[in-house]
Amino acid sequence: MASTSYKSQSADQALRDFETQYPDGNLVGNWVGKEKTRYDFVLKYISGRSTSRGYFVHSFEDRSGNRFLAFLDCETIMMPHGTSVEVNECFTCKATVNRHGINTFKYGKVDPFKETVLNRIKFKTWLGTPEGTKDSSGAKYYRNKDAPELIAAHYATGSSL
Repeated sequence: MASTSYKSQSADQALRDFETQYPDGNLVGNWVGKEKTRYDFVLKYISGRSTSRGYFVHSFEDRSGNRFLAFLDCETIMMPHGTSVEVNECFTCKATVNRHGINTFKYGKVDPFKETVLNRIKFKTWLGTPEGTKDSSGAKYYRNKDAPELIAAHYATGSSL
């Protein structure tokens, strides 16, 4: 899904706040979709962490490097068929764009980035990882041997990644 010229109210406010706080700052990435609209996505799982309030914050990105965030009540993301999603694995889902924001929390040397917050996520298909995973001996293996072909097929059909 390409970003459009549409700018949501939350994006507009986030930009004003960012420009006030970081007048010389660089912003990375794009916001995806229109707020309060539901889309199909192909995303890669980046990380998950718990909060002191009892929920979990999960980060994702699409093939264009756009970042997504979701607040969920589960530590592990499970697909309908019982497969858990691990870091750097891809999956399909349907979700509503809740708001657009700017993440200024520094992860090492990463510049602040635009972030699309998702809610009402319905996880659909686990795809695995296109580059495979290395075991302790350095040998590459795939949890899903069809992952490279499945991911390529979703990219080719114009899914929202």
